[in-house]
Amino acid sequence: MHAKDLEPLLAPLRSPAVAELLGEADLELDADDHLIAHLGKTVPKASLIAFGQHGSGSLVALWRRDKQTPLARCPVIWLDSEGDPVEALAPDFAAFLGLLPYGLGQLYDLIKQAQRMRDGDAAGGEPDAIEVDVADLREGLVMVAEELDEWRAAGLPPVRDPLAVVEQAVALPFAGWWDGLPDT
Repeated sequence: MHAKDLEPLLAPLRSPAVAELLGEADLELDADDHLIAHLGKTVPKASLIAFGQHGSGSLVALWRRDKQTPLARCPVIWLDSEGDPVEALAPDFAAFLGLLPYGLGQLYDLIKQAQRMRDGDAAGGEPDAIEVDVADLREGLVMVAEELDEWRAAGLPPVRDPLAVVEQAVALPFAGWWDGLPDT
């Protein structure tokens, strides 16, 4: 996989208006497969395609289980620089674009909440964790979405229920696939 193969997919993110907003999302767009090699797992060639890096060092990648699947239909994965979460973030690239207006820090929190909901542990198994009322969280995110006019103007409208999108992604079998990979 070459960087040029990702360019059509990343083109909407390269417009000047979106590029300025991406600074707020703290995402640097670069197709950089060699970063996958440093994750401590033996990853099958071209199954994870890094296309961005968060300011924290975490990677954003496409998970391509089948070489026939168009890149735009591949789930978007969060590969945390600290090792957790390594999880699906969006079921496809269009859903990822709708999540970007919320900022990657917020999306990280949504991944953790969706994992807790999937695993049936609202407080995350942490003794000091605050249990989150999911209805209140969703209501708050809808209110945030109404305030993101600059993203709409740039052609990237936010999804109204980002937690639902992340929940759909977290339900994908990526975490099990990742855990099943041999360590390097």
